[in-house]
Amino acid sequence: MVAVQPEGNHPFVRAWMERADPDKIRPWEKPPETIATGLEDTFPWDGDAGLRAIYRTNGYGVVVSDPEIIEAMKLLASMEGIFAEPSGAAGLAGLIKALKEGKVDRDETIVVLVTGHGLKDPDIVKKTAGDAPTITASPEEFFRAVKEFYGINITG
Repeated sequence: MVAVQPEGNHPFVRAWMERADPDKIRPWEKPPETIATGLEDTFPWDGDAGLRAIYRTNGYGVVVSDPEIIEAMKLLASMEGIFAEPSGAAGLAGLIKALKEGKVDRDETIVVLVTGHGLKDPDIVKKTAGDAPTITASPEEFFRAVKEFYGINITG
């Protein structure tokens, strides 16, 4: 089991790094600073149970940056067609970092939970990926927009 939290607010992962007593997890002292607004809680509710689970499974924690989260959002969209909000994409960002750090083997079977849809936080998505073009409801307009905005030439 792996816990993933953003750099700007990671009290749970910090507790794991410090091998803290699960009943004595310290809240994050600073205001959270992350695009992953769903992960801004400065006190990890149910952190005691979570930390026990990490210890029992010989798991670990990963801290990811906002740019790593944005990259995971883009990968989910471009490779899987999944529209995830930043908090939902943090798990994939953590897996990518764990792979780079050699904590995970490429042949392992991994389950990554994508917990939040992009419509949950559309303003952050617009800031990170830009706004989608507005078109009329015609196939010709769709094909034109796909070519113009995304550089993909498709025909109807």
